[in-house]
Amino acid sequence: MAQFRHTARELLITYVKSDGNLLKFWALPATALEVVKNLENHYAKVAGELDKMSVYIRNTQTPVGMKLSVKSKIKRQWCRARVLSHSGHSDILVQLMDYGNEENISVTDARRMEDRLLSIEPQAIECILADVVPPGTSEWPPEAIKFCESHLSYQTLSCYVVSSYLSIPVVRVAKGGESEPFVQRLINSGLALIKQEQPVAVPPAVSYKVNTMDPKTAHLVKVSHVESIRKFYVQLSAAEVELQRLMDAIQKYVAQESLALLNVPLVSAACLAESDHLYRRARILAVLQGKCQIFYVDYGYTETKEFQELRAIPQYFMTLPAQAICCSLSSDDREEMRLVTKGYHLQCFVLGYNGDKCIVSLRRHGQDIVAPRRISPQMTVYSVTYRKQKLNLGSSIEVTVSSITDITEFYCQLLCFKDQQEAIAFKLNSGYIFEALHINECIPGQAICVKFHNKIWYRAEILKVNHEQDIEVFFVDIGNYEKVSLANIRKVNSELLNFPCQAYKCCLYETGNILNGVPKEEVLSLFQELTLGKNLKAQVQAFTEDNSYVITLYEMDSNISVFQKMESKILTASTVPVSDVENLFITSFTSPSLFFAQFEKLDSNLLSEMQEQINELYQGNATFSKRNLKYVPTVGNLVCAKYEEDNQFYRALVISFKDSQFEVFFIDYGNRCIVPLYDIHPITKEFIKFPAFGIECSLESYPPGTPVDKLCSLMLENSIQARMIAEKDNKWLITLTDDFPNNVAILELLRQHENVVPRPIHGIGGFQENRTRKGSKYQPKINERDEIQPRLDMKQSYKKEQVSRNQMPRESESIVKTKESKVFQNYDVIEIPPNAYRNVYVSHVVSPSEFYCQIEEDSPKLLVLMKDIEDMYTFLNDNDLKLSTFVLNSPCCAVFQEDGVWYRGQIRKINSNSCDIYFVDYGNTDTVPSSKIKMLKTELLSLPPQAIRCKSFNIVPKTGSWSDADIEAFQAMTLDKSFVAQFVEQDDHGVYSVNLVSIGKLQEDVLNKEFVDLGHGQLADSSKILVLNSHAASSNLTYKSLDVKIGSTEPVKVTYGLNPGEIFCQLKCYNKEFETMMLNLQDYYNKVNKAEALVDRPHPGMICVAQFFLDCAWYRAEIKKVEKTTIVVFYVDYGNCETVDRKKIRCILQDFTLLPTQAVRC
Repeated sequence: MAQFRHTARELLITYVKSDGNLLKFWALPATALEVVKNLENHYAKVAGELDKMSVYIRNTQTPVGMKLSVKSKIKRQWCRARVLSHSGHSDILVQLMDYGNEENISVTDARRMEDRLLSIEPQAIECILADVVPPGTSEWPPEAIKFCESHLSYQTLSCYVVSSYLSIPVVRVAKGGESEPFVQRLINSGLALIKQEQPVAVPPAVSYKVNTMDPKTAHLVKVSHVESIRKFYVQLSAAEVELQRLMDAIQKYVAQESLALLNVPLVSAACLAESDHLYRRARILAVLQGKCQIFYVDYGYTETKEFQELRAIPQYFMTLPAQAICCSLSSDDREEMRLVTKGYHLQCFVLGYNGDKCIVSLRRHGQDIVAPRRISPQMTVYSVTYRKQKLNLGSSIEVTVSSITDITEFYCQLLCFKDQQEAIAFKLNSGYIFEALHINECIPGQAICVKFHNKIWYRAEILKVNHEQDIEVFFVDIGNYEKVSLANIRKVNSELLNFPCQAYKCCLYETGNILNGVPKEEVLSLFQELTLGKNLKAQVQAFTEDNSYVITLYEMDSNISVFQKMESKILTASTVPVSDVENLFITSFTSPSLFFAQFEKLDSNLLSEMQEQINELYQGNATFSKRNLKYVPTVGNLVCAKYEEDNQFYRALVISFKDSQFEVFFIDYGNRCIVPLYDIHPITKEFIKFPAFGIECSLESYPPGTPVDKLCSLMLENSIQARMIAEKDNKWLITLTDDFPNNVAILELLRQHENVVPRPIHGIGGFQENRTRKGSKYQPKINERDEIQPRLDMKQSYKKEQVSRNQMPRESESIVKTKESKVFQNYDVIEIPPNAYRNVYVSHVVSPSEFYCQIEEDSPKLLVLMKDIEDMYTFLNDNDLKLSTFVLNSPCCAVFQEDGVWYRGQIRKINSNSCDIYFVDYGNTDTVPSSKIKMLKTELLSLPPQAIRCKSFNIVPKTGSWSDADIEAFQAMTLDKSFVAQFVEQDDHGVYSVNLVSIGKLQEDVLNKEFVDLGHGQLADSSKILVLNSHAASSNLTYKSLDVKIGSTEPVKVTYGLNPGEIFCQLKCYNKEFETMMLNLQDYYNKVNKAEALVDRPHPGMICVAQFFLDCAWYRAEIKKVEKTTIVVFYVDYGNCETVDRKKIRCILQDFTLLPTQAVRC
């Protein structure tokens, strides 16, 4: 609202609240009303779609700060909102972005916001009411808020910004037609007091550091300004180079930047002022009638300037102390002093102090200035320098790092000049006697020879002269800085001047993200370890103004730079100390030997805080977008990477990369995905201080027959208590404790399978030799939403568009069955344990001995994949992603000829101008022209092939092969239909033998048996009974609804009431049947084996039987929400919802679904 600062504006007040002693309101300017109206109209149109969209389950899926579409009870519509905080497991506090209201909602009433709505700024402007404070307390009373709401809410007021507080405008408001300001009415009602104005604090003037001279030593100085011999100013010769660099930097800054005016002309304030066409550092001495007397702190003279001529000085120009030191002599011969001291370096001895003046004695050649000795014209000043040789930008050279100050300043010697270096050392130490140097000849930049501690002579140049025992020098062939005495310095002969300096000043390319917050000592130590004294390759990138070469260093036989090695070692999250026994929360599960767990002893709020900070920094930050243009991480780097499913950034470790696609491991959640380079940024120091919130784990031992699917359902997104045995290969071996409640079911499952040897699991389409479990359905993968982190879930980024299943590629009748390939190269695989149950959809049928099924629960992932393929391949040019060669069994993307749509495939046969393509997600094969076959992008490999090859269990043809009538009958019974499938076993070719049961039917209705009973085929082994576990099949049963006739009068019993607008009743006409069913229900579930009836994979919408906590009786129910250790159920015969422990849920028999649900909502 800065634009409203000096004029009144009409605002519509939408929300009022108190914030400590501040009374805040949110308002809409006239320009925002149209935008808000358009948003409301949009949400009204898509409300039906939003109601049907999949919901969030836990509030940890919606991190603080995330923007969502929410169903607001206050506004009675869908609105844009931002998450403020979490409450419990499923509630969130949000702020409506376009109104300001804060509201507690269930996470089930939140949806992912459309991308185009994310870009629209919040329309409600936060304001603070001016001129009033709470009456006698530090907080506003509720009566004051109600008063404001009744008089301001949805009123159009005139608002005038008078100031700001933490960037929030402080506003006066007035209602049109009223004779007194609104705040006056608030004060007259006794609900507020008038705010007393506070005096404005004047900020202290920023001052320079003071330069001093040690009275115990002689100093080499130069007189910069003389007022009298009682007051003159000198500069230390030792700082002459630094002052010149500062002056150069100031002039460059002035030339490139727009200088800001000085805010306030305060006495002693630091500033920049122009003198003799140069900007110099200055300090204000006095201010009178708009003019300022200023003192140039580096030179000692004063001038009078208009205030408008002074400029603000950047803080980094304040580092060097003021160079002009005020001094005084005892003689009055001012003219003599000017003559002698003009332009010469002098020896200065401090005799004492008089206030801020130094009482000094100045000498040249050992005599006082007041009795000077004229310089002999025969005496010349000895001044020579070494020759420096330049490197070619872009060149690659071999170097040895000879000296290191830090990674922004180190020195390298070229290996190609090794002969020169040896020649220099020989000439320096071959017995030649060098001429001594006088103190007056020691001038900064002078070329010299220096004998160092090891009694060896080196070439050097003078940097600073403090006194005869303290001369700072730089060794030009090595690159180190030392302090030496005059006795160890000699003149250099002309022969040694012929050799160029052998040490090249360098700085490491792209060091910002290492130095940012990491202790310098740690960085320096690691850099020395990797480089000092070693032969390396160097790529010259640039040349800086301080004469440094910007280089990238590599080891001789490696393409990984030294910087990348340092980064991977330094930028590592700290590990959490592990106790003997730990409570862990499982966030990712691949197998009993590989799963990921977070430490429950770490505060989850700390993780949320870190995630909020990460996304505040990286989301839409132009600075990081530009930095990312040069940043290319390597394997082992800790980075911040964006997860495409929710567009949020997380800490991640680079696992591998190909071109610009990087596989990363999210270190706090355990899942992996492929991320493009532009979504990866270097991690900064504030995110390294947070520990790694989890670890990879493995059960120390487990029975080989353990059903992985069942074990996953018990462990994933659950808490366990583990005894930490040992760490091996960055993975902790653990055992489960016996006395922790959540461990009981897991331990019982392991004990049940101690003597069970499972059949081999090889995956789809053929035997999978030496395959990893990377593609296991329990491993988090790209575009999957059910195997992702529990505390901060990553959501689907694509809309779930309804796609007709008969759009899939289908093999034409004339196509001959192709031979199944033995291996799916480069595709991951789906693994299904023996005797496991899955909901399936039959996508393609060749015969009862060869048909293909898709797992129903993975269908959203396939829809997303197909949407990705459509976006990537529909508009490609002929040469885009073109395959140069066709390789048998290699993955590809091909057009199905009947519908012209692109699908994932595998090359099964190569013809002259075409290939036979097996469509891995549907099971059919088609001959496709070579021009319609493209390379499959890496990111499309992550979802395993969805078509699982199956055959009917224990069914064979009556003759040698299936007849056309048998095949047509089987197609009619199965194709494009959904079933419950029992995956009984898998043969050596990877084909699953299955029993199929139609949805909602009992176990005796196995389709295999029905098919034989119709006269098709026969049982291969009559001793094998076709029976499914009754409880396993129950996951697809549904309740019948009660048929209530409109207009009829029925006696009822009210069973539950939420409010007068929503109650539940039972019809008394069903009392007898209902009581009988309830008695049978109690009798059965009090006797049934818990392990047999336990719900295997609970999910919303599934029907079940649940125990009520008050009477411990069993009741029919429907699952509404699945949480970590509890399940929210709706009791279908009574109408109430309750949260129930997972152990109190059982599978329902079909016998108990025959009676319609009894609770009628009224």
